Amino acid sequence: MHRKLISLVGVLLLVMGLSVYSYPKYQVYSQSIDRREEINHFVEKKQSDYIAILEIPKINLQLGLYAINDSRNNINQNIAFLRTSDMPDVTLGNTIIVGHSGNSTNSYFNDLYKLQLADIVYIYYNSIKYQYSISNIYKVDKTGYINLDKEDNQTTITLITCTGSNEQLVIIGNLIKEEVY
Repeated sequence: MHRKLISLVGVLLLVMGLSVYSYPKYQVYSQSIDRREEINHFVEKKQSDYIAILEIPKINLQLGLYAINDSRNNINQNIAFLRTSDMPDVTLGNTIIVGHSGNSTNSYFNDLYKLQLADIVYIYYNSIKYQYSISNIYKVDKTGYINLDKEDNQTTITLITCTGSNEQLVIIGNLIKEEVY
């Protein structure tokens, strides 16, 4: 009887441990399916809460973006437009997108460090696909302020994420092509 009780307690502890381990993974998987469905709605020009899609093929990233004044334009839930960002259709503007990296469920820019000069980044916005080529990559101290090193005569995209507790990675791309999608 004592062995059966110990076995039962062991099985229960194993099941509880697997549940605690599996639930966060299931939650991330479920959220990714919801995001994929919303992205498909956006691309197919159906009803969508997203106003833009960021796509970075090299790191297999495709995420939706909310309007700057939307409460979901928030790096704790998603990637986000910086409040001072221009939209992609602004000539000589700078579209600035920020996101977390690390090991949490909202670390959408975790692989941004893999990008190299000349890699391609896309933004889908207002039925136009904007294509950017990475032209500058650098790190800055994390102070809450970043002096962006972009060319004034270029329409650009800037991607920003943390690389640790004291640094941020800044990636700038120049607009090279626009096409209707």
